[in-house]
Amino acid sequence: MPPSAWMTAPPPCLTSALFGLELSEASVLAAASYSFVVVTFINAAGATLAQSWMRQLRSLRLKALVGLTSQLPAEAQRRLASDGATLFCADGALARLKTMAAYEELANVVAVAARLGLDVVASDADVGWIANPLPHLRAVRAYHPSVDLLLASDRVTNRLSTTALTAADGQAAGLELEDAMAARLPALNVGFIVLFLRPNAAALLVMLRAWAEASLTPAGLRATRPRGPFPFWATAAKSLGRRRRAAAARLTEDMIEHWPQGPINERVIGSGIARHPTDPRLARNAGNVTIGVLPSLQYTTALVT
Repeated sequence: MPPSAWMTAPPPCLTSALFGLELSEASVLAAASYSFVVVTFINAAGATLAQSWMRQLRSLRLKALVGLTSQLPAEAQRRLASDGATLFCADGALARLKTMAAYEELANVVAVAARLGLDVVASDADVGWIANPLPHLRAVRAYHPSVDLLLASDRVTNRLSTTALTAADGQAAGLELEDAMAARLPALNVGFIVLFLRPNAAALLVMLRAWAEASLTPAGLRATRPRGPFPFWATAAKSLGRRRRAAAARLTEDMIEHWPQGPINERVIGSGIARHPTDPRLARNAGNVTIGVLPSLQYTTALVT
């Protein structure tokens, strides 16, 4: 299927209480900060975390998309919106059962953002923001124009990056990337990622599809794809709605990997990984995705970023 055919219609919500919150170009634009859109995914149990996440971003003068994998209490939704969050339904088959596996939903955001010329920052809602990441990310892309995907590493060494980057205006803009090939799988953390969508959005969408499938156990794969690819690959609204409902009905929580990061690292990110031919800080894998590893503790309180 050609990339231009992806996401020709917004994915329909499966939860009746979320009808009217379908993802759209307008909602992604409303949440954009400069050339980026920041996104997280939450369920009702994570509502308090998400409110803290959003308040911190607001203090940094950033907006964000918040994907709801289930209905939140009305007051929680109101507070998120008042703090600058644009809410959308993100209740696909995996996300409804395990928010950390919302890769189908992230692929939908990426497809819309790519059409709008935006890049995407995706983080777990338990990240604590201490600085605006966007100046550093712009500097990283200027220094490393080939990079498609930035992740952080859970691996701690005594050889962390200490080289400073300089922004276009001459100001310091954080630290240089780590050596991507020094990272040890499965230590590349998928809880905070940056996707630069030009010019490689098609490969990143294929990658996210593979992340979704890597999150499923063999039983989960059999349950969700009896007649072909994973549900977000459908484009017609009627077909997509039917397939999403069918997958959601068949899938159970025990069909999702307990810790999706492990199989995602081993089966997708690390598949055919090798040092980039022209940029020694970067790596490229079999999916033609060029990967960089973020330095530690730049703009969040999490260990990895």
